[in-house]
Amino acid sequence: MAGITWWNLGDGTAVQGENEAKGGLMDAEMRPKPAYVALDRLINQEWRTRVAAKTDANGVVRFRGFYGKYAVKVTVGAQTQEFPVDLARAGQATFQLTLKP
Repeated sequence: MAGITWWNLGDGTAVQGENEAKGGLMDAEMRPKPAYVALDRLINQEWRTRVAAKTDANGVVRFRGFYGKYAVKVTVGAQTQEFPVDLARAGQATFQLTLKP
């Protein structure tokens, strides 16, 4: 999945001649239609990566995630640090995160 393009959010909001299909994600009163509900579920639940894990004896965690930007929190004892990680198709697949004292 690279992206979704949808021209009109609500029915009746397209230019003249394009409203006959009623192809909005919401009806004319801006109530969600089934396509809106399905996309909301996919984007905000199914296509999300949520992982809570502990490192192995070597300090390594492996997970398979969707491409995107992550905020990875690492906690050692009482110290927690957050790292930005960008998992991109053409980018790196391995990241080394080191807590700073």
